[in-house]
Amino acid sequence: MERPVKGASGRAKLRISILLLVAVVLAVVRFVLWGPSSDRVTFRVVDAASGEVLTNAMAVSYGRWTPLGIEKLHFAVLDPWKTKRLAGVNGTFYGFRVPRQSSSAFERITFHNDGYGAAIFTVANDGYQINYSGRPLLLVPRTNLITVALEARERPGGALR
Repeated sequence: MERPVKGASGRAKLRISILLLVAVVLAVVRFVLWGPSSDRVTFRVVDAASGEVLTNAMAVSYGRWTPLGIEKLHFAVLDPWKTKRLAGVNGTFYGFRVPRQSSSAFERITFHNDGYGAAIFTVANDGYQINYSGRPLLLVPRTNLITVALEARERPGGALR
């Protein structure tokens, strides 16, 4: 019967530790260099008629937290969709990450303000799209500052807002 050489298990553990460390470093490098590309975009929400910033505007992003089709499992607690209210300062939403290509992880951002129609921002092939209620789709070239112009809604009786 052979006796194991002392220190052999220590060397094996060291090799495994080194291999795991190398695998983690390679995964991080791969994600950083070839990860999904995105742009940081700032949104300004203004009144379409006057151009004044709407200081009480709100924005909500909507997308999937996983690309897996977990909704097919039919569990009430498993919801693939996530919503996140974006923090804004006086109608301006700073530095939100938007993917360069359309992705299920990012579906849209909805902008709204009391008394105004909503606008929905999405990613298009060559830029961005803003869908205003009751108006044609607006194509916006890639830029880091996007102005979202909301139109005032008519109240019953014909008065605006």
